[in-house]
Amino acid sequence: MDGRADLRDRVVLITGGSSGIGYATARRLLNRGARVIICARETPRLSAAWLSRTSTPDPRPAGPEGAVAVVVADLGTARDRERLISEVIARYGRLDALVNNAAVGRIGRLDELDGDGVTEVITTNLLATADLTRLALPHLRTTRGDLVMIGSALALSPSPPLSLYSATKAGLLGLVAALRREERDVRVHEVLPGVVATAWLPYAMGWRPSAVRPNAGATFGADPDRVAGAIERCLVARFSRTVVVPRWSYVARFTGLPPIAQLTNLVLPHFATRLIRRTRKYGKKLASLTQADRTR
Repeated sequence: MDGRADLRDRVVLITGGSSGIGYATARRLLNRGARVIICARETPRLSAAWLSRTSTPDPRPAGPEGAVAVVVADLGTARDRERLISEVIARYGRLDALVNNAAVGRIGRLDELDGDGVTEVITTNLLATADLTRLALPHLRTTRGDLVMIGSALALSPSPPLSLYSATKAGLLGLVAALRREERDVRVHEVLPGVVATAWLPYAMGWRPSAVRPNAGATFGADPDRVAGAIERCLVARFSRTVVVPRWSYVARFTGLPPIAQLTNLVLPHFATRLIRRTRKYGKKLASLTQADRTR
């Protein structure tokens, strides 16, 4: 049997593990017997997702052999990034895989965003991801492990209402391409989701979930577990992989071809304001529905 197919006791760090894609990935890997470390910067979300299940420091909420460790860390700060990697190595003595999933977005034209919002998006999505990867790479080389970057299909065709978010995810595509040419002993994967049924939209507009229902406020889209399945398959692959979920989202790449790109650049600005307005309206509706549900 191929040893790569066995995830038992492999140490996997997942950023943004309190809900959505990160949460679904953690559950899948736990069921395969992996030792999973999840982190997020908000204690209430992590508490609702994982800590309420058990009071032990190394709980086993899923799978007969899986184990999860929970770390509260703000990846926007260099100190917390260093602490996160140090805690993983101190606890397990190794790191077999890093899944860079944490990301934030902001809705609107670039000049409509405030400076703090611009800094947060770029820091979380690009700077923190690159720096955490830098800290993890020496350990991943030792185990001949895996690096998984969670990008976005929007990186293939950056556009409103998530222009800045799209640009940061396009930056990750460049980082993946560069790392694949640097690293001999680390497989570098990228998973590019399309629209996924998570609470990313209301969250991008400042809404926060309740501790009781951390996954409320989800948009329409693909099941997060479908993306988690793609991540799981990357971790057992022999070579670096690029995966778009769902596959039809890959058609976005064609908008980068010169004739189509020129047409898109001419047409889309006429609809940008309408796209932003409708997206905000949808996000407010999701947040209001969740708020009403919470007060029942």
